[in-house]
Amino acid sequence: LPVAAARAGGLFAIVTALMVWGWIEQRHASGTIAAARDFTDDMLGTLMKKLRAVEKTQDARKHLVTQVGSLHEKLAATVGDAQDPNTLFWTSVLDGEVDLDNGRYPEAAKKYRAALGTAQRQPSTANWRRNVSISHGMLGDLAVRVDPAQNKTADLAEAGRQYRLALAIDESLAREPDGGSVAQHDLMVSLYRLGHLSLHIAKDSTDPAAPRP
Repeated sequence: LPVAAARAGGLFAIVTALMVWGWIEQRHASGTIAAARDFTDDMLGTLMKKLRAVEKTQDARKHLVTQVGSLHEKLAATVGDAQDPNTLFWTSVLDGEVDLDNGRYPEAAKKYRAALGTAQRQPSTANWRRNVSISHGMLGDLAVRVDPAQNKTADLAEAGRQYRLALAIDESLAREPDGGSVAQHDLMVSLYRLGHLSLHIAKDSTDPAAPRP
């Protein structure tokens, strides 16, 4: 009995050690994959922001998001992680742009708000705060859009509200030591949007009923 008990105790110790080792390796793998995803998220975000300023790059951006999303899903599957939120965010953005280009404004608003919701549910990192700002900026652009053919009028008050939300985030990011040129560029874009909106309002200043942001 003492021998059997000793063997059982030894076996238990070995199993426990293997379980602990497996848990440590899982944590290590999860940390490595999380770091890899953070890196590609940052690169994807930077590329998407630059390409959005270039005409006729929508297909290229869609392909980029699809490829990075596929990579993230394969990485996540190795550690049983959830679907990549960055892919969800940029897919919503791109689908919203398609709706916007085709005059489907309510659908575009839903996609942009879905992107905003995805970004707001993530950790408050610089990259995700920037994505929240991007979402507000797109909602502002949508609000100021005029399309008589679709009976779409500008909502200047809503545009101003969304632009100011974006500006507050961009100012915060630009003040951070590691903000860099991307944060400065985002700040410039937000200031330009508000400046352009102010000019738009000035043209309507003769109308006392004109909305104000």
